[in-house]
Amino acid sequence: MSLDPADNLVGVDLQDGWHVIRRIPGRSGATGGCFSRRYEVVGRDGTKAFLKALSYRSALRDPDPARALQPLIQDFNFERDLLFSARQNRPASARQE
Repeated sequence: MSLDPADNLVGVDLQDGWHVIRRIPGRSGATGGCFSRRYEVVGRDGTKAFLKALSYRSALRDPDPARALQPLIQDFNFERDLLFSARQNRPASARQE
């Protein structure tokens, strides 16, 4: 078992009602792939979704953690803003807010 919390989420119930089912193997892609883990989650209503868990462990071990964290935080903010924009621009019939 890894000491990195991002590696150990299978079986965890998250605060917002999602349950982590399984880890999806491989890297997450261009944004933060080395610093994230992918999971499949299921909501209370049975809805399946994707979870991207970020790990800042290696950046915090860097001699200059602030500089090492900067690109990770930029990637996080980019993805968060992209999801927010997609949520705001999807058709009203597709919204589950």
